[in-house]
Amino acid sequence: MTSNPSDEQLDLVTSRIIDLAQALYPYVALDENANFDDAGFDDEMSAELTTRLIAYCGHKDGICPAPLEDQPTPRRMARYFLEEVDWEVLEQPLDRRLLSPPAPKTKSSSVLLLGFPRNFVLAIGVVVLIVLLVILFLVFSSSAPSATPQVQNVPPGTHHGGQGRHGGGRGKGLGFRNDSGGPLR
Repeated sequence: MTSNPSDEQLDLVTSRIIDLAQALYPYVALDENANFDDAGFDDEMSAELTTRLIAYCGHKDGICPAPLEDQPTPRRMARYFLEEVDWEVLEQPLDRRLLSPPAPKTKSSSVLLLGFPRNFVLAIGVVVLIVLLVILFLVFSSSAPSATPQVQNVPPGTHHGGQGRHGGGRGKGLGFRNDSGGPLR
């Protein structure tokens, strides 16, 4: 613990804090006096950074309960660490594990169902459902009565060809229209 740290000590610890933050979030522009909130750190990012900072400090109890609120810049956080943690711990090179990128988050699509990814099982289910619907459509559309009239076979000799819609074209009353059952002659 150093109550009056040198500039070199302060610079070293500040650069370590920046290295840890940028290992987690390389897209965040951060310098020694940049405010973590202004750099875009949210609650989740703060929690991940806190975990790594506690590991950097040798897992000392009581360190970094809320680093982005209590020590809003890397420089102020470095000063806090130098006051609370032994210099011998802070001057050690950073462990490579602390500088590794965060583990990828588990997405819901990576959940396994029946030993397969969830999205794969859902896609197969949709395909099976579509195939069943097509089969049902084909079965029911072929057995349903059609809306077009069917041509019926008429025995020879009873066919009255050319009589048209009103029973023939020879004149009035010569067809079946008068319910006579046949030609009048």
